[in-house]
Order: sequence, then structure tokens, then C-alpha cells
Amino acid sequence: MEGASTSSSPPTVSIERQTPLSPRHSWRSCFEGSDATSFINLQYIPPGEGSKVSITEEDVADEILYWTDSVVGYVMGKRPYYPHFKAFIEKHWSKDVTLVYLKNGFFMVRFQHSDDVQKVLSCIHTFEGRVIIIKKWSKNVILQRENFDTLPIWIRVHDLPVHCRNSTSLSKVCSLFSKPISMDDPALHRDKDQYVRVMVEVDVHKDLPEDMVVDFHGEDCKVHVEYEWKPIVCSVCKRVDHAVDRCPQRV
Repeated sequence: MEGASTSSSPPTVSIERQTPLSPRHSWRSCFEGSDATSFINLQYIPPGEGSKVSITEEDVADEILYWTDSVVGYVMGKRPYYPHFKAFIEKHWSKDVTLVYLKNGFFMVRFQHSDDVQKVLSCIHTFEGRVIIIKKWSKNVILQRENFDTLPIWIRVHDLPVHCRNSTSLSKVCSLFSKPISMDDPALHRDKDQYVRVMVEVDVHKDLPEDMVVDFHGEDCKVHVEYEWKPIVCSVCKRVDHAVDRCPQRV
């Protein structure tokens, strides 16, 4: 037909080339030659029947030996800031220690010598006025806070005449509301007209007085008591390690 093209082009076929798959490698090959001296190698141990793993005392014998000369405990109230508490321990307990913070507000302190453990356990310790509850560590230790009806605390007795700052006078004054335990060396306060520092055992469920009237040689005088820390009893669970707004039993 006039005006029509008699030639025809063959259809175009598109051929996609597939990229050959790279050979499979282990991820370990990416780290060959790396320095792994700071790591401890582990191994795959086939589990037994079920999904429960059994760790024997033999498995952890070295760690038990490492932590033998250690104590665990907690500070009443809020857990201390780590650097502050570490500095306190190094100053008052021992300089060569390892301090680890655990769950539930507990801490663990490892000593280099067993004598240091016994020395620490033989005394009452406080941090910022709050008593430190400690006990010897063992592999079966339970990290659970106890509930106490009485606690030792530090108080400052003000307005005592200078000649009444001895053990007998302080014992009588503090027995009005507590059980006296110990006092700072009176020589530390003889050049001050401020206070005497005394440790007493108090009932955490009773109100603690701030002012008392004491008979000095037939004359009534007011003595002021300052508390470095007061136990706070939760009104819900009756425990002394937290306030009611932080009680886990509060609905």
C-alpha cells in the first residue's frame, strides 16, 4: 500500500542480569586479628532438659572465695550518692575496698583483710546521721530490708551547763526519752558552748521531743535536743525505710 512501510522491527527483549551471590562468611571473620585481650572467652554449654539452668557451687567457687571478706547492707532512708559513700567508707572503714551497689538499695563492700570485716561489724555506723545496717556476706544472703521498732540515732544536746557535760548527766537527760548508748569525748566540746553529741536508741513509733525541762541543782532549765536524723515511719506498711508517698503497698 502506497505510503505504508513494508519493514518491521523485531521486538525488544529486556534481559536482567542477576548479581551472583557472595560466598557466605562467619561474622567472626570480621574480627580476625582484633585485640581481645580485655575479654574473657565463653563457651557454649548445651542446656539440659527443659529451660532451667542449674549453676552449681563448683561453678562459682572462685567468686565465693573472692567475696568472702565482704559485708552487705544499706543506709536507712535514701541510698547515698556513690562517690560520697565511697569516700566515707575509705575514711572510716578502710582505704583498700571495693564498693558495689546492689538492688533494693543494698551495697556490698569487699575488704582485703578479714580483720577489717570484724572491726566494721563490731561497731554502730551512721552516714549523715542515718544508721547503716550491715551484716557479713554469704552466698545465701537475702537482700531484704528488716523492719525495726527501735533504732540508734545521733542527737545534739544543747544548752547544758559546761559542768554537766559528763556521762552521768547526759545519761540522765537522754533517759527521759531514749536509751543512751554513747557520747563523743567531752574534751571535744569543752572549748565550745554549743552542744554535746550523743548516740541514743529511740522507739521509731513514738514522737521525739525537741525541748525538755531538767532540774539543775533545784532550778528548772530548758534543754534543746537536735536530731541529726529522725526515722520516718510509713503510715501504710509501718516500715521505717521510706515515706508513705514511696510505699510499694500504697494503692
